[in-house]
Amino acid sequence: ELKQTCLCSGKETPCGQTAKDELIKMIGNKTAVCRVSERDWYGRFVGECFVSENGAETSLNKALVESGLAVVPAGAPDAFFDAEAAAMKAKRGVWACRFDLPSDYRKGVSSLPR
Repeated sequence: ELKQTCLCSGKETPCGQTAKDELIKMIGNKTAVCRVSERDWYGRFVGECFVSENGAETSLNKALVESGLAVVPAGAPDAFFDAEAAAMKAKRGVWACRFDLPSDYRKGVSSLPR
C-alpha cells in the first residue's frame, strides 16, 4: 500500500513509497502492458504487468516480489511464492524489516509500535 510504512533498523520507513519508486525505475522509458484477469473484492483490477526490452518480457509483479517490495496474495502462481521465499531468505526489501501485511494495513490492524 502506497502510504504503508515499515520499521527498519528501528526507524519508520516509507516502504509503500519505496515500492512505487522502484516500480517507476523498473519501467523507465519503456511501455508497461497489463493483462487483467479479474477484479478483487475492492473492485480493483487484478492482473500482471510487463515491460519488454530487446524482445524479452519482464513481469513487473514478479520483479517487485523478487526485490522484497511486494508480498504475494493467496491464489498467485507458484513462481511468485518461490520468488517471495527467496526474497525472505535473503532479507531483501521489507523482509529486512518489521511490517504489517497489506491486507492487515487496509483493515487498520497493526503490530508496529506507533
